[in-house]
Amino acid sequence: MTRSRTNVTSGQVKPAAGIAGRSVTAGHVKKEVTRNTAPGSKPEIKIPVSAREPEELELAPVATPIVPKSTPSHTTHTEKQPEVEDLEKPRDEEARSEPSQSSRPAATPNPLKGVELHKAMSEDEQQKLKQTFNKLDTDKDGHIMFSQLQTQLPKQFNQHQEKYIKQVYDITSSNTFFGVDEFMTMSYLTNVVTALRGEPQEAYTKLNFHHLNDVILNYVELFQSVDRSHRGKISLSSLQELLNAALHRDFKSEPHNWLKVVDSLELTEPGLISKIEFLAYIPYFELSRRRKSSS
Repeated sequence: MTRSRTNVTSGQVKPAAGIAGRSVTAGHVKKEVTRNTAPGSKPEIKIPVSAREPEELELAPVATPIVPKSTPSHTTHTEKQPEVEDLEKPRDEEARSEPSQSSRPAATPNPLKGVELHKAMSEDEQQKLKQTFNKLDTDKDGHIMFSQLQTQLPKQFNQHQEKYIKQVYDITSSNTFFGVDEFMTMSYLTNVVTALRGEPQEAYTKLNFHHLNDVILNYVELFQSVDRSHRGKISLSSLQELLNAALHRDFKSEPHNWLKVVDSLELTEPGLISKIEFLAYIPYFELSRRRKSSS
């Protein structure tokens, strides 16, 4: 008599290790910068790490059939389900190959990003600048060198203003291509710098160019921490808080000095300072800090 064999599926398939309890860090971490407006302190920049738990793979339990009495005590074990194994392999490999967010360097802030060009210059001006950029971009790679930008700087620029613009260019091009948008925004910045008069203009001759890169980055980060809506402009009250942190001062208790700062600003919109105007006045703000330190 031929003895029949019955294949018995093992009780419950356990999910492969690595599904439950494993979180995948989101591809892009949103930076949120909080501002500490206490006198004499710099704002604290915090980067919250947000993570999203992946959905767990739910497997319906497999019922264990009743073994007939005539079936031998030994059973044939089923192989591992390929669906689970195949699903887990790429996810595990991705988790192993993905670098941790903490090991990634923070992106350098772009001084020329977040500017509303359509409000800063007319459509005709933008079209002319685009044509100029296309002529300068001889290799048509969408990027121009500073030597090419230098040919378009205002003739009345002094060497200190030119060195300042060079530093802004270096910071920007380390972050992204210096393309047509950056070229148009830089053109707007050079116009604002050219129009400076009095102390804001003289401040360029007293800049410490050895630390200028860090100075500009610090001010840009502070501006972006205040301009959370990325409008490219902030109110004068927000500017006061920003300068309190940058200059280690309390302008609320120095109304006379604050009015002096405000009177020195030539702004296109009353009560608001744009990001480009802010960039142009950084040397003046730094001069105020140095004067306070020496007094």
